[in-house]
Amino acid sequence: MASRISYSDVRDEMTPDGSLRDVYLFNTSASVVRSYCEFVQSAEWPSTLQRGDKALGSISEAGDLWDPEQQRVLLTVDVAGARVNSHFFTPNEIELDFDPREVTESNWAAIQDFLEFSSQQTARNAFLTLENSPECGILYMTPGGDAVCLPRRPKIRTAFGDDVIRRMAPLLDQLSGERGVPPTNESLQREVAIWKEQRVFDPSDPRWHTEITAQEYRVIMSFDAWLDCCDGSTDIESMSLRSGIGKGMLQNQFWKAMGDALVIARPAG
Repeated sequence: MASRISYSDVRDEMTPDGSLRDVYLFNTSASVVRSYCEFVQSAEWPSTLQRGDKALGSISEAGDLWDPEQQRVLLTVDVAGARVNSHFFTPNEIELDFDPREVTESNWAAIQDFLEFSSQQTARNAFLTLENSPECGILYMTPGGDAVCLPRRPKIRTAFGDDVIRRMAPLLDQLSGERGVPPTNESLQREVAIWKEQRVFDPSDPRWHTEITAQEYRVIMSFDAWLDCCDGSTDIESMSLRSGIGKGMLQNQFWKAMGDALVIARPAG
């Protein structure tokens, strides 16, 4: 039998404080995001889909969900009075949010049912966190319907953290001799391929929320994202066009992420 978490166990985390609460489903793809949206629209909860002010009947009408030239698509689901929104920021993860002012003891069970539905339809754990803070987890829901409270993160390096840092070392060694963005070192590109093939950074794994410090999580998450610039997955030019941020600033952000990674890779203690 699936386990649930009582509202009293999350009352403090659900106390309105002016911010939203987020739900993350990691390691998705464009096809997973589209399928999830279709499942939501055909489920029991009332929902709306729109691009800007234009209402859409289905996700197929939206075209490219991540077209920077168009207004962002918004999916809103009414879960027993709580409006849950999906903004389609990236195909790599599903990020939902809701206002804790709309969550009460009476609809908390329905919220958990929706988390279970989302987890089942994507075959991924669904992590409930503070707004824009995947490192600040509250709980996660498994595809089997078990809700698990997340403990406070460790304050110091754990054995799991040591293993992650060890696996980062070959990448950082290669990056230490580079200056361009993206780096052109073929050895570095091979190390990036190994890192990605082994999915070293896997935030869908609960250990990334229980056995890594908050600082390590933030730094490695940024480090992992910027590695796309090292294997041809993306480039500064296209990133600049999509984001409107200047190339020079993006290059500075790249090297800051690499520098932060070097700092946490120093021996603990």
